[in-house]
Amino acid sequence: MSPVLSPVPSPVPSSVQRTPVIYQAGTSPAGRASAAKHAEGVFMSGRRPDVLRPHSDDIRARAARLGRARRASRCSPS
Repeated sequence: MSPVLSPVPSPVPSSVQRTPVIYQAGTSPAGRASAAKHAEGVFMSGRRPDVLRPHSDDIRARAARLGRARRASRCSPS
């Protein structure tokens, strides 16, 4: 099936950030890699800072290695 293309521009104005905000959930190694590369927000399971901190530090370090700001991904307990 081919996509439907509109012959006129969308009547919906673009948002301020121009692209969708991407959220990632999970702290598996693959999840942290994806968050570092793509996400603006990361939901992590758990409540204790001593458990969550190593994961958020890892995501921020990975983001920095990819040329993103260390704080590009906001980490939040879920």
